[in-house]
Amino acid sequence: MERTFDQDPQLPFRLLVDIALRAMFPAVNDPATAVDCMDRMEDMLARLAGRDLDIGYFPDEKGELRVTIPVPRWDQYIRTALDDLLFAAASSPMALRAMHTAHQAAGTRSDRPSPSCETGCSGSNARAATPIR
Repeated sequence: MERTFDQDPQLPFRLLVDIALRAMFPAVNDPATAVDCMDRMEDMLARLAGRDLDIGYFPDEKGELRVTIPVPRWDQYIRTALDDLLFAAASSPMALRAMHTAHQAAGTRSDRPSPSCETGCSGSNARAATPIR
């Protein structure tokens, strides 16, 4: 069974990361394709930045939490988009610059903390960091 974008919201990022990784493979050596993938991921992150990602909690009429659905948090989208590419991009200044730009843009387009924030994170990810009982 194939995954779909509806079932896995991180799938578009994973597909673009796979394409970018293959493009940066030494036998292929196509950094322009990798940069294009990173630009598209930056665009997707920009679209997510303005959205409420805290959507997996469903209370009953009394306000008690009854159902939770695991959905990706902001930091998970950033990590999916950039983590695997970091080591591959190290040998390509063009790709490394695109990664740096994507990470900076994702951080400035939202009040959400970046995945590199320390334990004192606040903002819309603060709830995601606390377990629900």
